[in-house]
Amino acid sequence: MAPPSPTAPRAATVPWALFGLDGRIGRQAYWLSFLLTIALMSLAFTPYRAGLPQEPDLYFLLLAGIGLWMEVALVMKRLHDRGLSGLFALLLLIPLVNIGVVIFVGLMPGDPGPNRFGPHTDGRGGFG
Repeated sequence: MAPPSPTAPRAATVPWALFGLDGRIGRQAYWLSFLLTIALMSLAFTPYRAGLPQEPDLYFLLLAGIGLWMEVALVMKRLHDRGLSGLFALLLLIPLVNIGVVIFVGLMPGDPGPNRFGPHTDGRGGFG
């Protein structure tokens, strides 16, 4: 089966938004997905509310990795919406710069038409 062409419409789903690295996502869907990520991670890290473990256990490391993956996936799709390479998402690994990246990609408008990463996101921000 051939992969979908960049101009073919993509069925946007929440799992794709949080975990997929391909395609584009609009600003509204980005912020909603980002808030969902924060809520999920807050619930998952509840056992650690009293403080971080002295030595991070496997559960903590797994949760941190999943949270980072979701953040990178969201930022990559927003960068793609602007026609930029997803490699710029590596800026998320730099402390304090990551906050600026999250805000910047959430505020910048996407390309008005299709680009090499897919068709223009609809008015609902990517969740058609």
